[in-house]
Amino acid sequence: MNIGISQAKEVHALWTHELQHAAPIPTRFFSSPLSRAAHTLNLTFAGLANFDTNPPLIMEGLRETIGLHTCDKRSSKSDIHAAFPTYAIEAGFAEEDELWRADYRETVAERDARVKIAIDRIFSEVKDPYVSIVAHGGVISSTLRVMNHAFFEVGTGGVIPMLIKATFSHT
Repeated sequence: MNIGISQAKEVHALWTHELQHAAPIPTRFFSSPLSRAAHTLNLTFAGLANFDTNPPLIMEGLRETIGLHTCDKRSSKSDIHAAFPTYAIEAGFAEEDELWRADYRETVAERDARVKIAIDRIFSEVKDPYVSIVAHGGVISSTLRVMNHAFFEVGTGGVIPMLIKATFSHT
């Protein structure tokens, strides 16, 4: 068995256990457009969440650091939709990966700014109290930074629960 699949199944077992102890199941799901994250989301919540009535949303802003490494180049929108037909894809999502470049790697500051936009959008548009964001290590680190959260090293296939109270300024 592939290590990523076994890690996702371990997280599924964790969720199954926690749900038996009154942990709330997320009601909204968000995923990086990279297929390894979307597959992880499927395996993690298989049998626990109904994606037919509550489809996860694939967001460009939740993808791993962009550039140089071909593993961080995303598939076309059509290929993503074919692989994950029950998932929604955010409006404005380009057919081809227009962000990845072979000659430039996004900086941490640039990734932080991109992730902050995605997180702000989630909290301004979603009223559900429990959300799940399935993403990669760089995005998790950026999320912790832009939310002024203490840093935690989250291993591959790891889970970090966060309790967040969203407040909005009217500037």
